[in-house]
Amino acid sequence: MKKIWILLSFLFLGGASLVAQKIAYYQPQEVLDAIPAYQNATKDIDSQIEKWKAEIKSKFQKVEERYNYFVENEASLSSSQKNQIQDEIMSLEKEAKKFKKSIFGENGRLQQLRDKKLKPIYDQVDAAIDQTVKRLQIDFLFAKTPDAPLVRANPDYDITNDIKSALGIK
Repeated sequence: MKKIWILLSFLFLGGASLVAQKIAYYQPQEVLDAIPAYQNATKDIDSQIEKWKAEIKSKFQKVEERYNYFVENEASLSSSQKNQIQDEIMSLEKEAKKFKKSIFGENGRLQQLRDKKLKPIYDQVDAAIDQTVKRLQIDFLFAKTPDAPLVRANPDYDITNDIKSALGIK
């Protein structure tokens, strides 16, 4: 009798695993591009990046100008003047590199700006995805991106528009 229950348990558990899983995919960039706040935030970030690049370029141009001055006038400079200018060049270059790293380095100002402007939008999208997945009872959701595309994707399984609807976007 015990063997029959064990056999029936295995059959039941095995049958339960054969139930079809509901899968879907969405296109993250299409969702983000449809959000006006995302478009504004990326424009603001791009604008700030251009300002920072100009500032960095200016700092490195100062280094180059000072270096060119040194090369042109090296013959007429005393050794103490040479050392002073070389130290100045190294200091200017170090400052420019430090500034560049403070902007574009790990946890730099660019990352902080992106976190400040984009994180609330990403959180909103994540909440809409969670809501949509629960509403449609999806077991697995994949992201279809240009750099990691799905090999084959049936458009019937694309829930991008459902996520946009959850965000209040047409």
